[in-house]
Amino acid sequence: MTIRDIFESMDVDENGLIDGPELQAGINSIAGDYLSPGDIMGIISLVDKDFRRQN
Repeated sequence: MTIRDIFESMDVDENGLIDGPELQAGINSIAGDYLSPGDIMGIISLVDKDFRRQN
């Protein structure tokens, strides 16, 4: 499985972006652990350097 495959599996609405709920569902399905919405926002803030809330 490539990174592109993982991205596309998480991008449920196929808009080319992974939002918080998509990221949460994707990580939880891959890792088998539950991450809270706060945990997800923490991850997003690490990669969303321009604070557009899209990557």
